[in-house]
Amino acid sequence: MHGFEEKLHALEELACCGKTPFSQRELTDYLASYRLQGHRDVSHTQVYRDAYKPAYRLVPKQTKKMLLLLQRIDRVLNEKGTCRVAIDGMCGSGKTTLGAVLAEVYEAQLFHMDDYFLPIARKTPQRLAEPGGNVDYERFYEEIGSRGIEAPVVYRRFDCTRQETDKPTVVPPNAVRIVEGSYSLHPYFGDIYDVKVWMQVDEGVQIDRIRKRNGEEKLQRFLKEWIPMENHYARAFDIAKNCLVLSGE
Repeated sequence: MHGFEEKLHALEELACCGKTPFSQRELTDYLASYRLQGHRDVSHTQVYRDAYKPAYRLVPKQTKKMLLLLQRIDRVLNEKGTCRVAIDGMCGSGKTTLGAVLAEVYEAQLFHMDDYFLPIARKTPQRLAEPGGNVDYERFYEEIGSRGIEAPVVYRRFDCTRQETDKPTVVPPNAVRIVEGSYSLHPYFGDIYDVKVWMQVDEGVQIDRIRKRNGEEKLQRFLKEWIPMENHYARAFDIAKNCLVLSGE
């Protein structure tokens, strides 16, 4: 605090010499109030935020590799005022983590494809043989994919344990909508996204992450069932082709 006060005194000297855009009296009055309030953090005025949004953002260091993605989202926001983002990719590649970071940066709506697992009653051999058939893409499109970004979204999370959907959840509108998870770029949804991301990861890293996250027993199910289904979907529709490809390592 001592060093900070030295800088404030230097500012006062500059104001006294007429080298600031504000008068010495204006600065003295402001600093008196500022010091009484315990040197609390200063925020930009609403006028500044309206004129310069988005002027800058403070983001975690790990987001440096996502600079291109942030630039794409900002470009769409500047052009359209809204942006829809899909984050698809391999199991354990960091889709959920990336979605959470973006949601924090943009104060965005965030939806998870894991909330749209297909009920057991609908897991017929024909359905599971279908690329991307392991997800309830029809219900996702009805509740979220087809909904305008300017209106609230009402959706129901599917509980795999109970094999039932939860009570409806209402999500207020926001300029940015993010959907993360495998199958989020299913062709059934059409061209509903402005920015498409494909997350990939080395298979060895993928297996280690799943083992740590889900345990050995669940890992075997990933290897025998879920990962082959996701790979089949990704290859059949060439999902990564029109995406920004990011490494989750």
